[in-house]
Amino acid sequence: MRWLKRGLPLVGFLAAGAMLSLVLAWFRVFLPDVAVPFSKRIDLRADLRWLSANLPDDAARLMAVEGLEFSWRSDGRSFVDTRIGEETTRYVFWRYGADGRVDRSPEGTGRALRVRAGWPLSCVEGSEWVAGTSPTLIRTGLVVFDVRRGVVRVPVTIRPLGLWVDALFWGAFLALLAVLPRAVERVLRRRQGLCPSCAYPIGAALPLDGRCSECGSAVQRVRPSQ
Repeated sequence: MRWLKRGLPLVGFLAAGAMLSLVLAWFRVFLPDVAVPFSKRIDLRADLRWLSANLPDDAARLMAVEGLEFSWRSDGRSFVDTRIGEETTRYVFWRYGADGRVDRSPEGTGRALRVRAGWPLSCVEGSEWVAGTSPTLIRTGLVVFDVRRGVVRVPVTIRPLGLWVDALFWGAFLALLAVLPRAVERVLRRRQGLCPSCAYPIGAALPLDGRCSECGSAVQRVRPSQ
């Protein structure tokens, strides 16, 4: 069962890394630093795929025309507010009829806001939709808080790939924090001619059996520091 004994700490660090990833992502959105706004061209694959896959049924019904089939189209630019560990993207999209015409009227125009958080990759996201002239905000995967500086949108929908990557990164960071002090302590003890496990004085002479006479741990030949 040696593999189980070694694997449990790894699972523990991975789980702790995942929890830390989520805590940092949710904590990040409450920080008051100002986001940097910029615009970029619509990605006709990634952005349109996301719009099509995530458009809520309620929004689609509000923008639909009875008896006619419509798909959705977006072009031009999306507008992004970005901070380290958080990105908010705003889209405008329109009804696109079977006759090939794009309906850019107020009734045929929708708006979407996509919030992603996490570092080094986004591990949670949520979205907010406005359909046509309806005053209703449709939210999916977002929890909204009214704070002194305004509205804070907290994304809660897990992005599996991002969470895995973040869990590995922060799990490795936590493991390093746990292991590093002990490793430094063992190196310093060796240089001082002490047993690295129990700090029993060994000196420059290596024990005959290669083990510390106090605790039985394996030791190496060392030179005491001057």
